[in-house]
Amino acid sequence: MKKTFLVLVLLVSVIISFSQQQKQTVAAPLYVINGQVQPEWVVSQSDPGKMVRPIENLDPTTIEKIEVLNGEKAIVKYKDAGKNGVVEITTKKK
Repeated sequence: MKKTFLVLVLLVSVIISFSQQQKQTVAAPLYVINGQVQPEWVVSQSDPGKMVRPIENLDPTTIEKIEVLNGEKAIVKYKDAGKNGVVEITTKKK
């Protein structure tokens, strides 16, 4: 019984390990807010101990325009940094 259990545990761990290796990670797009390229992660304004995507710090009511660039358009404008797409955000002027 113990031997069967150990073999089962080993088999399950091998399957989990293999499936984790097979998962493809999706890279985040480049965020550009008011013409400024943003880092991939920033400190949360609401919880300084937490890292978030730049878009999470924006107040939605301040957004004037959002443009999404992908493919060749993004690469032409932002070179290699735009290979995963670009989200350009313009906020309302104060």
